[in-house]
This record gives sequence, structure tokens and C-alpha cells, in this order.
Amino acid sequence: MGTEVKLKREAIERRIAELEGKMPDIQASKEGAEARATIRRLKARLKTYPQEPKKRIYKVKARFIFDGVFEIRAHTRKEAVQMAKIKRFMALYGIVDIKMRMLRIPELKRIMGFPPDYVLVGTQADQKKFIGNAVEVNMARVLCEALCARLIEGDWRPIQIAA
Repeated sequence: MGTEVKLKREAIERRIAELEGKMPDIQASKEGAEARATIRRLKARLKTYPQEPKKRIYKVKARFIFDGVFEIRAHTRKEAVQMAKIKRFMALYGIVDIKMRMLRIPELKRIMGFPPDYVLVGTQADQKKFIGNAVEVNMARVLCEALCARLIEGDWRPIQIAA
């Protein structure tokens, strides 16, 4: 469903709720009759806008050793089963809650081995992309040093291959 249709549908639903909220006060008056007519028209118009499909909720019963049986709800059966596995693991190891957050750019730079004074330019998304495409600095240095030492040690010379 498009955003515009969704917004129109929400506006109509809000107006209907507003009018229905006033109905007890104006029930017997002329204004009440007009409000009822307006509600009927709005409900008829509401039927012309498509409704968002309802998502099916899957339920999985998971049995735990410590606390008995829990019901896990998810949008797909696969998600529900995966969540049950995670909950089982958490119960087994006494983990109460899992909190995740996005890593900040200084933390990402530290993980990738960039020096603390290394400056990246661009937006935050660009900087994360640069860090993600980078090769861990210390690992690249160690690889190159080991390769050079092996080449020097073995006295390797480039070979000319006839084409």
C-alpha cells in the first residue's frame, strides 16, 4: 500500500473517531443527524481505499528446563523457531537480556587497526563504507613483511614465461 493512500486512510479513520467521540453529546440534535450522515459517507469512502494486509503471527511453544513452557510469536515459522533457540540458549547460560547497538566510527576504526589520529572525510555512511572496505592495517603489514622475508630467504627471482 502506498504512503499517500495510507495517510488518506488514517486521516479518514481519525475523522470518524472524532465524530463518533462527539456523538453522545449531540445524539438527539440536528448536528447529530449530520454527524451520522458524515460518518456513513466517510465509512463508504474508507472502503474504496485498500486495507493493509494483516500479517500472520506464528506461535511456537518452547519448552525450557528452568522455567517451563513459553509461547513465542513471530511473523514466520522460521523466525519463531530461531527465536526459541535463542531463548533456550539464554536460559541455559543465564542471560537475561541481549542489547545491541551500532558501533560508532571511532570504535570501528580501532577494530580495523587505524591509528587514533587517522581522519576520514565524508558523511557517517561514507566513513562506515570506507572502514568496511578497508583491509585491517596491521594484518596487511604482517602479511607483506612475511611474504618479503620468505622471498628474500628463498632468493626468489621472477620467472619469464614464454607466451
